[in-house]
Amino acid sequence: MPSIQSSWQYICENECNKAVQESFDFYDKQMYEGFNQNAPMFEEDLKYLSSDAKKKAVDQFMKAAVGENKDDFL
Repeated sequence: MPSIQSSWQYICENECNKAVQESFDFYDKQMYEGFNQNAPMFEEDLKYLSSDAKKKAVDQFMKAAVGENKDDFL
């Protein structure tokens, strides 16, 4: 019989996995849209776009992920 703790851990892992995927999708969308709106771009601008998209994706992950081990998924 599963315990409440293992059930909660399972829920947290599923939510963290979902948050990881959503964050990757968000990053990809930000990069695609940012590049298409500003192409051609200098390398420095592309690095800034990537850095900004990554920061926003991490922020989104931290809001969506649950549990004590969410940093492990980050």
